[in-house]
Amino acid sequence: GIELDMTSTSFGKKASELVREIAESEAGALPSYNQDLVRTITEQCQDHVRAIENLIQAKHERESQGEEADAEYADAFKVSLLAHNQAILRNKRALLVYLNERMNRVKDLRWKIGAGLPEDVSHNLSHSERHFFTKYSAVLNDYMREVDLNLTLDLVPPQHYKIQVKCLEDYGELFTRDGTVDLRRNTVHLLWREEAQPLIQEGVLELLGDE
Repeated sequence: GIELDMTSTSFGKKASELVREIAESEAGALPSYNQDLVRTITEQCQDHVRAIENLIQAKHERESQGEEADAEYADAFKVSLLAHNQAILRNKRALLVYLNERMNRVKDLRWKIGAGLPEDVSHNLSHSERHFFTKYSAVLNDYMREVDLNLTLDLVPPQHYKIQVKCLEDYGELFTRDGTVDLRRNTVHLLWREEAQPLIQEGVLELLGDE
């Protein structure tokens, strides 16, 4: 007869663990890339492929020896092929869910923190994810240069083009489209949003209101 000589972990357990790991992580966070579990699931897919090949080879050997395929054997053969094939597809879906969710979070990083990856974040990424971040950042930078607009300044559309800010330290002169502004500690200024936003992100300026 035909038996599914695979362990229970080959039929979705490890794949479920991988999806659960990313689903239960903090929203937007990037936990350490689970290379071991990804490799295990990939190897399980290869095991299922070999099992399918062995089933087909055994069937051909039976036929070449003149053995008739009775209904019971034919049904078992079909069920076994289907089980292994579905296991491959299930593992594939789990891997794609895991990798796609991480890819989206990597893209979000570029918009939130800029082109430089903090060391603690970079350490949690795979080599391919770090390469993707670099390429994605380069494409975004090229586009923003082409349209002459920094799309990362305001992730939410602003209500006003100018904003009121308070200077938190003695920064010195800032050259703006309206002229030179002397940014001294505790002074308040009305600046163009795109000129003030980088200094807000650096902690030099504090946004006072955006009503």
